[in-house]
Amino acid sequence: MFEVLEPFKGDVERGDLLNITGINAHETRELGSEHLLLLIPFVAEDFTGYGDCANQRYNSFFSIHNWCCSIDTTNEHSLVVYNMINSEQKSENYLLPTEPVFNFLRQQGK
Repeated sequence: MFEVLEPFKGDVERGDLLNITGINAHETRELGSEHLLLLIPFVAEDFTGYGDCANQRYNSFFSIHNWCCSIDTTNEHSLVVYNMINSEQKSENYLLPTEPVFNFLRQQGK
């Protein structure tokens, strides 16, 4: 479950709560963590996931891009990104400032 802090495009509003699946294993998912999520509407009943996912019904959104979505909020807000060495290995994490990325997305959403 995610709370919308800032929508860039679409019908969601600030403060909306969204049930989202598709968050990747490399993402930070602790309570209070922040993410840049690119979403598509998604409906699934009896989702064939694993663990807790096997018992959930998803009727909100599916994350379509989850390779650079965690946000480090310890100092300035930065996207936590990495390169894929191959289909299974990633490089060490590095940080990119969110401000230029978010400004670009704000302009595209208009």
